[in-house]
Amino acid sequence: MKGKSIGNLKNSFLMLANSPKFNSIQFIISSSIALITIAAMLFIGIMLYNKTARTAEQNAAISTRQIIDQVNLNLDYYLRSMMEISDAIRDIVYNEDVSGKELVDQMNVIMNTRKDIVTLAIFSNKGELITGVPLYRTKAKINIPGQDWFKAPVEEPANLFFSSPHVQNIFESQHSWVVSLSREITFNSHGQKVQGVLLVDMNFSAINQLCERARLGKKGYIYIVDSKGNIVYHPQQQLINIGLKSENIDEVMTHIFGRYFDNSNGENKLITIDTVNYCRWRIVGVAFTDEIVTTRKEVGNFVGWTLVFGIFFVIFISAFISAKISQPIKRLEKSMKMVEEGDLDINMDIRGGTEVAQLSRAFNLMVARIKYLMSQIVMEQEAKRKGE
Repeated sequence: MKGKSIGNLKNSFLMLANSPKFNSIQFIISSSIALITIAAMLFIGIMLYNKTARTAEQNAAISTRQIIDQVNLNLDYYLRSMMEISDAIRDIVYNEDVSGKELVDQMNVIMNTRKDIVTLAIFSNKGELITGVPLYRTKAKINIPGQDWFKAPVEEPANLFFSSPHVQNIFESQHSWVVSLSREITFNSHGQKVQGVLLVDMNFSAINQLCERARLGKKGYIYIVDSKGNIVYHPQQQLINIGLKSENIDEVMTHIFGRYFDNSNGENKLITIDTVNYCRWRIVGVAFTDEIVTTRKEVGNFVGWTLVFGIFFVIFISAFISAKISQPIKRLEKSMKMVEEGDLDINMDIRGGTEVAQLSRAFNLMVARIKYLMSQIVMEQEAKRKGE
C-alpha cells in the first residue's frame, strides 16, 4: 500500500513536470533566473550572517577588554599616587624628627590637597601611635600588632600592603569605610633611627567612583578581588554580604590575565580578568553571553527578513523579465497556429530583440511566400480547367 502511494506520487510529479506549463520558455527563464539569484543571495546571506556574528562577538570581547583596561589604568594611577604620598612621608620621617612640627605641617599639607585620604599615621614596631594627621586616640582594647595591615609590612618589609575595604576600627570616634596602605618605614626619633609602620587610610568611595560607572552591556559588571580572594569592590556588595549572590572566586584566582567562559551559577558568562600592578588586585569583568546571542539573533533576523524580501523581489523581477522575453515568442506561436488553421492574412509586427525581429520578418516572408504559392496553384488549376 505504501509502495503504491509512492508510485502514484511519483507519477503525479512526472505528469506535473512534463506539463506544457512547466516546459514553457517563460517558466524556464523565470525559474532559472530566480533559482540562480536566490542561491547566490542565500550564500551571501549565510556568509554575511556568520561574519557579522563573529564580528559582534569579537567586538563584545574587545569592548570588555577596553573597559577593564581603562579601569585598571585608573586604579593603577590612583594607587600609584598613594604610593608616591607614602614615599614622600617615608623620606620626610627619615630626615625630620617625628616629634617636630615640620613633619605634622607637611602631613597636613598632604591631607589638605587630597580629600580622599582619611588618616595618615605612623606606628612604632611595637604598635604604639607615634604621630598622625588627624591625631586621634587609638582604642584602648585594640591590638595594633595583630592587625593584618600591621603584620604584613613587618613580615615583608620590602613590599607595600593594600588591605581590603573595611571599617576603620583603630581610632576612637572613627568609623569610615577605608582601604589601607601600609609599609615599613625607618623614622627619626630624637636622633635615633627606629623601625615602624606607616598607615595611609584612603576613603573607599574614591575607588568605588572609579569602578561604578563601568558597564558591560545591560547586565554585565566588573568587580575587584585582592590577592587573597577577598572582594574589594562589587556593584552588588549588599547581596554578596547577605548571601543572595556569589561569585566563582576560586576560578578567578587561577587566572592573572585573559578570559574564559563560566557557568557556575546557571548563567553563561564571559569572564575577563586583568591584574593591577603593585597590589595584585584582579579586575574581573562579567559579560553575559545571552546579550551576545541576542546580538546574533538580531543580525540573523535582519539577514533573514532581507533574504525574504529579496527572494520575493527576485521572483517578481524574473517573472517580469521572462514575460518580456517570451511575449514576442508567444505571439509568434499564436500566429503560427493561425497559419496552421489556414489564415494566411497575417503580418506580424513584433518589436523586440534582434533575433526575435529577424524571426518575425522570416515568418512574414514565409507566410507571404506560402500565400503567393497558393495563389499560383489556384491560377494554374483554373487555367487547367479552362483548357480542358
